[in-house]
Amino acid sequence: MRKKWHASPKSLGRCSKNPIACKPRSKRTWRRSALRCKTLGSIANISSGGTPSKRVESFWEGDIPWVSAKTLHGEAVRDSSLHISVEGLRQGSRLASKGDILVLTRGSGLFKMIPIAWVESPVAFNQDVKCLSVSNYLDARYLFYWLLSSRDFISANLETTGIGAGKIDTQFLLEMKVAWPDRDIREKIVNILDAITLKIGLNSRINDHLAA
Repeated sequence: MRKKWHASPKSLGRCSKNPIACKPRSKRTWRRSALRCKTLGSIANISSGGTPSKRVESFWEGDIPWVSAKTLHGEAVRDSSLHISVEGLRQGSRLASKGDILVLTRGSGLFKMIPIAWVESPVAFNQDVKCLSVSNYLDARYLFYWLLSSRDFISANLETTGIGAGKIDTQFLLEMKVAWPDRDIREKIVNILDAITLKIGLNSRINDHLAA
């Protein structure tokens, strides 16, 4: 059965347009700060990839990493087990730039987890993957972390294709509401999460070295 998605305030996430009253522990006075929302489509451009013809061997003899559902693992991507040529890219795929965000939007693996990855080095990608491009690093990085935190919500709104694979509707992505605080707050959030991500990466490399 194909799960039908209906646009509604609940299905797009919760974002209050009203100011939020907060009381700092160190002060007895109330401070009010506005929590605004934007749609994902107003923040990022969304593009689809493609697959070069496998009948043309020269398309698959290059050095451009090509990402698909089978190779999109982890929260950062810079390489893949499959590579295509410049001609293969021109004839049947698309290139994601450094600082873009890749989201798997079709595949049976979506029922287990929603793969979301930060592009660390340009990679090509296929039609099962969507690329989100944002004009500046801060907003792109904030959106990336916001998407990671929204995996459960996205999973709850998955559709099912005719062959039983999972699917994230493109219109659903475009209309998702993203909590959008002031720039200084977004910057603080990104700095904190970047530091945590760096620490996790360092610990992982240390563990790998000790296990070797």
